[in-house]
Amino acid sequence: ISSSKNYILYTEENETDDLDNDEYTDFLLREKKQILIVEDNTDLRQLLVECLSDWYEICEAKDGIEATSILKTNEIDLIISDIMMPNKDGYELCVEVKDSIETSHIPFVMITAKSGVDNQLLGLSAGANVYIEKPVNIKLLKKSIQNIFIQQNRVKEYYARHHFSDNPETKI
Repeated sequence: ISSSKNYILYTEENETDDLDNDEYTDFLLREKKQILIVEDNTDLRQLLVECLSDWYEICEAKDGIEATSILKTNEIDLIISDIMMPNKDGYELCVEVKDSIETSHIPFVMITAKSGVDNQLLGLSAGANVYIEKPVNIKLLKKSIQNIFIQQNRVKEYYARHHFSDNPETKI
């Protein structure tokens, strides 16, 4: 367990990295995904970066306004965002991302200290794909990210095989 000012990142002792399966490793070797981490607590943001940077390219933002700027200049594959932040909170950022044709395809993972079904429903209604309560279990977060990217790849392969098979440029 790593702690920083009441923000806790939970990892199990002797944890093996579930990202080591052949299908996912092959997928990552083909294309390293870029994740935007939006968190106003510097210590927690750094802990998340440390836990994910071996597998992904990471961009960081301290609030939703900074995240919006990063989204305009970078090709982001997934967003991990806290909800309670100054200037523009995670709900506002999520709605903004999901309402824009340029960014609506980007999966959005909310992490928050706000617990309870009502808050989860609010996050999912804003467009979040995954809602994880603090303390963040890093194994759960990694598996959620892995599942999102594997599913995206499967959809891409399906459409390449079944709907664009006459066009040789779209074949995988």
